[in-house]
Amino acid sequence: MVKVKRAPKSMIGVNRGMVARALALSALLSTSHLQLSKPKTRPQPRDDRDRQGDQKQRTKMSTHDMRERHRLYHGTTKPAQELDLSVLNTKRNISRHPGVAKAQYQENDEVVFLYDTKSLEKEKDKVGCNWCELANFSTHSDYPVTITNDVDKATLPEGFQFIEHSILRDGVIRADAGFKMGCECADDGDCEFRGCYCIQDMKAKGSKLGGPKKANAYLSKGPKAGCLRKEILGSRLVLYECHDSCVCSKDCSNRIVEQGRKVPLEIFRTDDGRGWGVRSSVDIQEGQFVDTYVGEIITSAEAQSRREDSRVAQRKDVYLFALDKFSDPESIDARLSGPCLEVDGEFMAGPTRFINHSCNPNLRIFARVGDHADKHLHDLAFFAMHDIQAGEELTFDYVDGLEGDVAEDGKHHKDMTKCLCGAPECREFLW
Repeated sequence: MVKVKRAPKSMIGVNRGMVARALALSALLSTSHLQLSKPKTRPQPRDDRDRQGDQKQRTKMSTHDMRERHRLYHGTTKPAQELDLSVLNTKRNISRHPGVAKAQYQENDEVVFLYDTKSLEKEKDKVGCNWCELANFSTHSDYPVTITNDVDKATLPEGFQFIEHSILRDGVIRADAGFKMGCECADDGDCEFRGCYCIQDMKAKGSKLGGPKKANAYLSKGPKAGCLRKEILGSRLVLYECHDSCVCSKDCSNRIVEQGRKVPLEIFRTDDGRGWGVRSSVDIQEGQFVDTYVGEIITSAEAQSRREDSRVAQRKDVYLFALDKFSDPESIDARLSGPCLEVDGEFMAGPTRFINHSCNPNLRIFARVGDHADKHLHDLAFFAMHDIQAGEELTFDYVDGLEGDVAEDGKHHKDMTKCLCGAPECREFLW
């Protein structure tokens, strides 16, 4: 609790408003969880009428202006007693959320804003605020997603919305509950072996002692626990995981993707003309799960319609991912024998939507399956191909596995999209 000195009795008749604000600040600091932020300049005290006028102006603020004011932010929310003011010396851009400023506090010549979490909750419901959308992520307090732009005045695309999980659109349905099945492993450790129902389609690894064969995709012990096994990382195999229909616990070592992203991500503005990019403030291990690609899951017909409506069809394809890993014209499952579904991340997506292409990438996408009845809705999961240092840009190959097709189309370079990755082995063109 931060103590606020009472005004002398001789001042009470002079400025009752000052005392009232001081008491309100004391109550705020003792009861609220607070949000750290750093403004450009120290605001001057204003009377209540000015604040009311500002509030009316905020309600009329355009989406563009709102995006501009929320362009740079950091979002970790902590109780007041846990605020570490030293971060101000290491982070160039600290959260700011002008609509809910309550008071200012100063230490070591650093001006800090303290925010009331209850007011932030109301702000999260506003449409068009990307900061608010990211603050609603379940991983926000431990592994926040931040946005910085030290290059120009560009903001995220107008109308773009951050989502944590994919949204199923018209014509896209999950399997009925009666068709869903999970493993019956009473011990989480049993989910590493071939006997686990969920990983029966995984290639098993032989045991040197002649014991049960391990078949799950992940290492379960040591400093790299949770990372993909080396032989899996270098393959294009499907990752089969345990899920909600299983008996095993949420902590099962075969639920890595289901457990969600466990690295903080920063969407930043590149300084070489490639638009936005993504990096992390922490080191990422080889084989470590980074995040999934989410968006609107739509039918093939809807995807084609959106391509036709797009100004540049090839640009639209940058955001469309076909869920075709299990496509089979001879399958008795109509969902697998017919046109595959596609994920559109142009207008609604997670932070991975902003990952750039590289001909020498450090990430690879793997198809991940939970319930076998929903193979047509498999996840697209990013894993690190090698150790990635903090601050290194995250990239993946937009045309992974299609190098031959690109090379054969060399004579049509004038109609192709030029690659700007800068890698020594750059193919020069994407498609």
